[in-house]
Amino acid sequence: MATLSAELKKALADAAVQQKMLGAGTVAAYMPPDQLAARMKADYSKWGKVIQDNGIRGD
Repeated sequence: MATLSAELKKALADAAVQQKMLGAGTVAAYMPPDQLAARMKADYSKWGKVIQDNGIRGD
């Protein structure tokens, strides 16, 4: 995991990668694995509630 994380951090710092992502309409920022996991957990809870409260379905 440490190697993957380090390589991802390096790739996201590359100007060419940043330009390609901007061209695709997105911006990516590096987060260490523990912070990413916490962010994903918080987002899942937040958006899961929104989806559930509004009866949103993916069909």
